[in-house]
Amino acid sequence: MLWVLETERLRLRRFTEDDAAALFNLERDPEILRHIGRKPLADVDAYRRHIQSRFLPYYGQSDGYGPWAIIEKSSGDFLGGCSLKPAFDSPVAVEMGFHEKDVEVGYGLRRLSWGNGYATELVQALVRKAFKELGAVCVVANVSVANLGSIRVLEKAGLRQIGEPIYLQGEDQPSLKYVINRSQMVGIELTTPQQRALRRLVGILEESGAPYQFTGGFAGNLHGSRWPLHDLDGDVGQADLPRPAQLLRPYTTWPLGPYVDHEFELQLLRAEIEGVGIDISQVEEAYARVGGQRVPLGTSLLQRQRAPLLDMEVWVQSLDELISYKELLGRWVDVADLRALRFSPRR
Repeated sequence: MLWVLETERLRLRRFTEDDAAALFNLERDPEILRHIGRKPLADVDAYRRHIQSRFLPYYGQSDGYGPWAIIEKSSGDFLGGCSLKPAFDSPVAVEMGFHEKDVEVGYGLRRLSWGNGYATELVQALVRKAFKELGAVCVVANVSVANLGSIRVLEKAGLRQIGEPIYLQGEDQPSLKYVINRSQMVGIELTTPQQRALRRLVGILEESGAPYQFTGGFAGNLHGSRWPLHDLDGDVGQADLPRPAQLLRPYTTWPLGPYVDHEFELQLLRAEIEGVGIDISQVEEAYARVGGQRVPLGTSLLQRQRAPLLDMEVWVQSLDELISYKELLGRWVDVADLRALRFSPRR
């Protein structure tokens, strides 16, 4: 039998049609689906058809996603089911604010297995798998505000609530979006002044309404690097830059204007909040000086991605674009670090 994942006490395998009776017995317990927003299927045959139509097609693909049966190592007993799926596959992806390359984690355990740490052990392992094997930018979960047990499990696995409760159609209780990204998984550490500076800067950028993205070393941090955080770099479009520039005026150390040094030629604004340096540059007409030549940086806001940070969501330069930027500058150690963050799905 092919085991998809193993933990200290659990194994995961693919579902088969023979699991229909076990799934029926699991979900006929009203406590299992109480916070899920759906009812159990009618009988064992209905679950068999569900496995055939909804579960088995995942296994014919090579992307590594899927629903899996949870098996207790010591007894071989069926304990429930779990899954890692593209978050965009969720019927409530838009309402929950899920993004491309987000991976949604879900699980259900029989009631006899509650209270012994199985759920936490499972979700922690699934989060690691999502980042290391599926190339997840973020791992997300949708959980009812009333499901306190699952909320505790998600928080023990490192996920944190983002945004306000969301009322989904047909549900009596609002839902919460829980998220962890790769930088939180490896443990990016921010000092208190850095946290305050980030909150203030993000607040200013959001208030201005200007599309933006974090770039440079901090973008690397948000993608999972362990580089020391020295300052905060960001890009804003030319048409929108005057608005955040106005709001940043009390913190400005270099007014928005041309900036040229041995490495760059661009439009730049420099500021400082809580002792943390901030560089906001115009994304257009930005150049690097490479081998005596003036070369366009080639960055844009078109590929930017959402990333959770503290209790917020921020915009970050895509990993591919960040790698290209570092390659252009010849920063090959950084390139190697960033390439190591690219985890390809298991084939």
